[in-house]
Amino acid sequence: MARRPTLRDVARRAYCSVSAASNILHGRTDLYSEELVRRVLQSA
Repeated sequence: MARRPTLRDVARRAYCSVSAASNILHGRTDLYSEELVRRVLQSA
């Protein structure tokens, strides 16, 4: 069984910081570009 991706895995795949990935996944997207939001959500 495959393990779930961690926040660190998501950030690494989206080429962003762990804090940015966390903020985006918790719905705080107003500080980030649409491109970065899309990459993080696709990586999750």
